[in-house]
Amino acid sequence: MDIFNQIGTQKLKKIREGRQYSYELYINDLLNLINDKPDLFVDEIFEEDPEQSGKAFRNGSELLKPVNYDDRLVIVSPEPLSYIELFKEKSNDQEACRKLFMELTKSEKFTHLKLDQQPSHDIWFNETSSHINLRPGIAEEEEFKMGAIQLGNINVHGLIGGRTGSGKSVFLNNIIQNLLTEYAPWELDVYLADFKKVELSRYVTKYKTPHINAVAATSEIRYVISMFEYLVSCMKARESLFTYLGVQNLKEFRNKFQVVLPRVILIVDEFQQMFQESTFRESEHIKNLLTSIAKLGRATGFHLLFASQDMSGALSSRVMANFKLRFSLPADSSVSSEILGNSAAASLNVGYVISNDKSGAIEDNVKYRVPYINDDEEVNADGSSYDSYFYERLKLFQIECEKFNFNKQQKFYQEDYQESVDSLYDILNRINDTRYKLIKGKSNQYLDIFTLGYGVVYSNQQYDLETAFIEKGLNKNILVVSPIISDIAYIQDLLAINFATSSNDYKHYYFNFNGLVSSYNNLNSIIETSDTFEDIESIEFIKNKYNIRKATSDAYHATTLDEFIDIFINSMINLLGNNRSLSESLSKYRAVILEQFEGIDNHNIETHINLLETIYTEIDYSPVKYFVQSYKDGFSQPPRFSQEVYWISTLDYLERIPRWYSEVMRSATSLNMLFINFFSTEELQSEIVNKSEYIFISGNVERLYNRTGVDFTNKGLNSIVIDFKIRSLSTQRSFKKFEIESKDVRVPSLNFDNIMNEVV
Repeated sequence: MDIFNQIGTQKLKKIREGRQYSYELYINDLLNLINDKPDLFVDEIFEEDPEQSGKAFRNGSELLKPVNYDDRLVIVSPEPLSYIELFKEKSNDQEACRKLFMELTKSEKFTHLKLDQQPSHDIWFNETSSHINLRPGIAEEEEFKMGAIQLGNINVHGLIGGRTGSGKSVFLNNIIQNLLTEYAPWELDVYLADFKKVELSRYVTKYKTPHINAVAATSEIRYVISMFEYLVSCMKARESLFTYLGVQNLKEFRNKFQVVLPRVILIVDEFQQMFQESTFRESEHIKNLLTSIAKLGRATGFHLLFASQDMSGALSSRVMANFKLRFSLPADSSVSSEILGNSAAASLNVGYVISNDKSGAIEDNVKYRVPYINDDEEVNADGSSYDSYFYERLKLFQIECEKFNFNKQQKFYQEDYQESVDSLYDILNRINDTRYKLIKGKSNQYLDIFTLGYGVVYSNQQYDLETAFIEKGLNKNILVVSPIISDIAYIQDLLAINFATSSNDYKHYYFNFNGLVSSYNNLNSIIETSDTFEDIESIEFIKNKYNIRKATSDAYHATTLDEFIDIFINSMINLLGNNRSLSESLSKYRAVILEQFEGIDNHNIETHINLLETIYTEIDYSPVKYFVQSYKDGFSQPPRFSQEVYWISTLDYLERIPRWYSEVMRSATSLNMLFINFFSTEELQSEIVNKSEYIFISGNVERLYNRTGVDFTNKGLNSIVIDFKIRSLSTQRSFKKFEIESKDVRVPSLNFDNIMNEVV
């Protein structure tokens, strides 16, 4: 299309001379040209009318834009993933499926928009039923063209390459801003991943750009992988829905049912870092996900646009073949050849881009002048600031969307951002009733429920909080492993906050074998410990407590008072044989207990119980008192031991872990004794791992991950992520730390300046 006379001789002269062409002028020129010369855009905007084969929408001789705002009602479908399960029972009956779908379109699951006002500035004039337009800029051929390249059935995915300083960020902003201008938020879902953490995050930091579903400003590979996994799940749900309804693709679906199901574009900047940051296992998983997207994207309306400075073999030739549309900004010859199929971009000036969506032959290259959009903060003469044109556009989109009362669940993941510990207390307060009901439920399955932190995987839920349901039973203890002492202290504080806000009453016993950990944590200010032990020999205290409870629990199976007394007393004599005075006392009173309890009334029972209290003070429990109450109640309830928590910090400071310790751990939680074992070194025994159901781990020591059976992933030096695994379920999750102020721990040092000056 010849636009020479449309935008002026001087303007084109500046473009030819390579001077900066502002995005503000470009977008105004484009919108004016669409309004003044619509016939030039038939292939891009004015779609074929399905009822008039080969003809564009017209009112007489006038071309009609596919989107009009004349009080039309638009029905927008959520991702079918949210309702696809409803079709399973009717999967073999296409008519029943169609009827069910039409009923769903009337429900609150679907959004009903009334397009009763024209958006300002001529925005949102196109729809995405058949494709989306990527607008690189002005094509510099014999005559200038202001056209688009389509992502659709032919070009499903695209690649962008260019060396450092080539203008890649400017080009991406131009592409994204044009998408936001052309399509309404209900027509297009945009997912952004930025491994540089800054560039693409601006689309949601100051203004909530309504097209954006998620921004991942992170090098946390697991978050990006989870976003891919979610998109693959969405594609598969769309594919299933199309099958149930008897349509082949997104365009046919929209034409047949007149329901908007938006196209989806995932834009990833510096995508090669996905492979550089990932382990081999993660890298292979990414490749499989990309293959799935490439396979299903065409029919379901999903598109990838990946940008990078260096390909470096990041994508296999098999995956690269699915990225038919290629863009190269100024680049080294090797990168240009890898992207375009030829080296033309090696001689390209900054401010230009070359596209090739055919075989890679140099004659198929198209050179574009890229408009520049200013995204820097603007400053007035008095020093006050105002929005740049970049932010003006985002503000416009937000305001116009609000007029239609249309909202998306928008997710913004910032790798380094931490919520304050106050927000954790607020969360625990708000879920208190739910937590209480689950803990005190009829099943008596859970000891407690902990809130851990915000997850590092994508979900479309508003609150991405990870939790741990601590069960009762065998081997249900907690293990914390980290070479980072501050992380061990943090997890102690995190668990303590959960205990402190629980509806359960706990007795806490803290074994402080590693003083460095306690110098960091805030445990004593969060919970009240019944006792703190620092002597390594004090670990025998645990054995005695366990033995008493075990004996009482065994005696519960008795059906008569005689049998109970016999089992309990004999058990205690065996367990405490090395304590002669206590054993003798138990033997002496055995006969007395049996004689005095036989046939007496409840009042006399209480009297005798009080007399017996002196015996059991030494072992901190009165099993006979429990039994008498159970005897009166008809043995309807099992023993109700007080709930105790044993913090062993850190277990690897013991020269040798006692043999009995792992056996005690095995059944401790069934007796309301929860063990939390901490390790800071690689002196981790497999027996301790096997007796632990809940594992917390951090750091970059892969051997520790291997020993605990937790999948390893690379992390930054100052990572705020803790990994968590439930062993019996083989489920692994990760969460970000809350911002908890730790104690100020200073390494001792000499002030040489003061000392040396005094000497002089």
